[in-house]
Amino acid sequence: MNKEIVIIKPEEKYIEASAEISAKAWIPIREVNKKLLGDEIYSFLHNGWQEAKKEAVRQSLKVGKGFIALCEGNVVGFTTYEIFEDKKIGEILNNAVSPDAKGMGIAGLLNKSVLKHFKEKGCIIAKVSTGLDEGHAPARRAYEKLGFEKNLPQVEYYMDIADSCKKEDFEGFTITSMKEEDKKRVLEIAVESWEAIHKAYKSCLGEKLYNSLYPDWKSTFKKTFTDSFDKSDFYVAKKDGKIYGFCSARYERNGRLGIFGYNGVDINSRGMRIASKMYSFLKNEFSKKGCIYARVHTGLDNGHAPARRAYERTGFSHPLPMVTYYMKI
Repeated sequence: MNKEIVIIKPEEKYIEASAEISAKAWIPIREVNKKLLGDEIYSFLHNGWQEAKKEAVRQSLKVGKGFIALCEGNVVGFTTYEIFEDKKIGEILNNAVSPDAKGMGIAGLLNKSVLKHFKEKGCIIAKVSTGLDEGHAPARRAYEKLGFEKNLPQVEYYMDIADSCKKEDFEGFTITSMKEEDKKRVLEIAVESWEAIHKAYKSCLGEKLYNSLYPDWKSTFKKTFTDSFDKSDFYVAKKDGKIYGFCSARYERNGRLGIFGYNGVDINSRGMRIASKMYSFLKNEFSKKGCIYARVHTGLDNGHAPARRAYERTGFSHPLPMVTYYMKI
């Protein structure tokens, strides 16, 4: 006899049980992460991950942003979400089913409940991000079964950079901190570089969904990009006074993790390995500042292929592939 599954909005008495399920459900995912990253990088990134995961779930459910699945009064699953009213996008966040309750269709019931809620709140697009590794295979199947088809594949690379500082020959290029007078050209290069990326996005998503997500991408991008000037360290690659490219960096984990940020190369100067020169420069900067590891996030689409090649030449490996699904609702 099938047991009845009831989907409810969060109640205080069920929140801690939901948080505990999240820690159990993520164990196989973290095991795959460990294989991909190696023991040292994994320990650096995910030490204490269970409590961090549980706290993220608690925070969402405490403010009512989620649903909980009950079976005979016991919590057997949950989902959390965020709604971006200005963009009319609903995003599914942490969600899991108790390992003891697999095969009962609970994930589907939770996902349908959250999609219905998104629609009631005026959302026109649903979004969810998940891994492309084997640990996330059940989640991907559940999302695709629900109707999520269009997607943007991405990857995070990591690199051990301890004691990697060395003198580099930049072949006549100088790489220095961006000055006020450099900002206009840096923005121009950035917009030119992102043209190819958005062309790839449109190919992946289809024109209708792409236009809904990025109705005026250049204006939005320009604002986000220029806002980052005060949040990251920007550098420019010059030769004979001309700017050929730019790169940026920021720091996390008390300065021990260096993160590659926005970067781009003049479209008429491709093939000169300028990106590789800038990435080697950043790698040395990270080492000088005491970073242990470096991270970069990029796309797995064709538009990001040149960037991936340059990152891999610089020494980035240990990839964590992921994907963001979208669906019109």
